[in-house]
Amino acid sequence: MNTQKTYAFILIFFISLSSFITVAEGIKSSIIQGKITTADGLPAAYVNVGVKGIKSTISDENGFYILKNIPAGNHIIKVSYVGLIGEEKSISLN
Repeated sequence: MNTQKTYAFILIFFISLSSFITVAEGIKSSIIQGKITTADGLPAAYVNVGVKGIKSTISDENGFYILKNIPAGNHIIKVSYVGLIGEEKSISLN
């Protein structure tokens, strides 16, 4: 994946960011999942995606990622890729 293509994946990541609220034993937690793609729509593989201070993961070869059991509240999502400047975005999970 060349630098020009990967540089735009961050914007597309934030557009595709989705969260789902689940209730397990009376405690609200969320699943954050999505697909990271390049500006031309190709999957962005092996991109680091994390909720600061809680957990992180890496997108698979098809650009998909999932973060489970994220507690309700305000969080910062960080996306990074080797050789590129990472991006952060504040989110609120109810």
